[in-house]
Amino acid sequence: MTIQNQELYDALQHVSSKLSMLENYRELLEGVERELAAAKAAARRVLEELPREQVEELMALPIQHGDVVMRIRFDKDDGLLDIDARQVPESRSLHDLMGDEEREAIRQRVHAANRARFEQQHANQEGATHG
Repeated sequence: MTIQNQELYDALQHVSSKLSMLENYRELLEGVERELAAAKAAARRVLEELPREQVEELMALPIQHGDVVMRIRFDKDDGLLDIDARQVPESRSLHDLMGDEEREAIRQRVHAANRARFEQQHANQEGATHG
């Protein structure tokens, strides 16, 4: 049997090429997952060499690098340090939703409040010194 319909032939060829591409991506992904596991294991070994206080400090807050947030934690199941790394979705500041005029007005209000607070602290210090 031969395929007489060129459109069908092209469609089946497209399916075949996409499946091949999917398999290639799957292999690449598996390789990157192995590399990630090795990188985490290397980081875990370095963490295990650090003093406990330093590790606790690192565990206190997430660590951000670019668009990746990492949390170091103690895995209760296996008793080892674990590194949870996730990409942070793109976001924008609430201030980005304001226009330039509104942003400038807020900046001026904050500046005025800071200046008033500084002047009040200065007056309080002078009052304490001369009082």
